[in-house]
Amino acid sequence: TGLAGHVTVAGEGYGPFRNLYELQPGDTVDVYTEKNIYTYKVSYKVAVEETDLTILEESENPKITLITCVDWDDTLKLYLRRYAVVADLETVIPIQTAGMSH
Repeated sequence: TGLAGHVTVAGEGYGPFRNLYELQPGDTVDVYTEKNIYTYKVSYKVAVEETDLTILEESENPKITLITCVDWDDTLKLYLRRYAVVADLETVIPIQTAGMSH
């Protein structure tokens, strides 16, 4: 799964992935869905060219790739590359909803 988010949003300030750079290998990322909590462990971080899609290639094991922009160019007024945090699936925990019948 690949998820992309902004570091900053023009005219608004910080974006949802403003702190993505702080994640380190070994850190965990939790993703909540309607039915499960997925916990991923960060395996590596990498900066790539904006056209490099290898960070989104299929893998044997489930993983999540979080992507944002990096390397702001003040002259061009744009980010030159993409920054990715890649994490491997560690656990899946079903969400138990009180009062639900099966």
